[in-house]
Amino acid sequence: TLVQYRVYAFDNAGNWAAVDIYSYSTTDRFLPVAMIVAPTDGSHLSGCVNVEVFVHDDNLYEAMLKANGTLTDSWNETGPHTYTWNTTIVNDGLYILALETCDQAGNTAEHTVYVTVDNTLPTVGIQWPLNGSYVKGIVSVEVSAEDANFEEMELTIDDHVQVWEVCGNQAYTWNTSDCDDGLYAIALTARDKAGNAAETSLLVTVDNTAPVINNFTWTPSEPVANETVNASVQIFEEGSGIKNVTLWFKVDDGE
Repeated sequence: TLVQYRVYAFDNAGNWAAVDIYSYSTTDRFLPVAMIVAPTDGSHLSGCVNVEVFVHDDNLYEAMLKANGTLTDSWNETGPHTYTWNTTIVNDGLYILALETCDQAGNTAEHTVYVTVDNTLPTVGIQWPLNGSYVKGIVSVEVSAEDANFEEMELTIDDHVQVWEVCGNQAYTWNTSDCDDGLYAIALTARDKAGNAAETSLLVTVDNTAPVINNFTWTPSEPVANETVNASVQIFEEGSGIKNVTLWFKVDDGE
């Protein structure tokens, strides 16, 4: 804006004179306001993320949002603004989100945050026990999980929950004697800092009950040489099922 000072002088006869004594131009010396509200610095992102920003200037010319120097959005209105960033179409890794603003007088302002894009699921595995196996007593449940931005992994067996905050191979001691016989699901879930989660599970049967042997009989009770002996027995098993039944005998001190 041009500011001018002019002096007018009038006499009683109606004569007048005017002179310009001073003039100057006012300039916009105030920087724009630029702020990235979300995500915060150091965040881990996945999927579609709302980037929330705020800009202000009385003479705003343009605001631009960039990711690692690549323009993602631009506008020329002051106030809050939201841009939905689809991180699935970019590579995983570190990104600099930069909000750049300038006004009509050439004043500029910038705000940057560092974020990590991670759209890769963790890898999970249960090494032991095997799916469909039978277990008893003390069982070492061996699991593993890996991720570049690991957060935690959680093992669940019935009401038992174990959480690790470090990745790699882990082992949990499961005392199956505290459980009823039956089918159990073992589930492992791993999460990373970007919210990605992966899960694997398997089924095992707990059987801590021994088979029941009843009514073992043989005839004749005292056989003579070369006489055939008929042996009979009743076996009851409601858990893992009968694997085998073995009849042992020996003569004097033999095998």
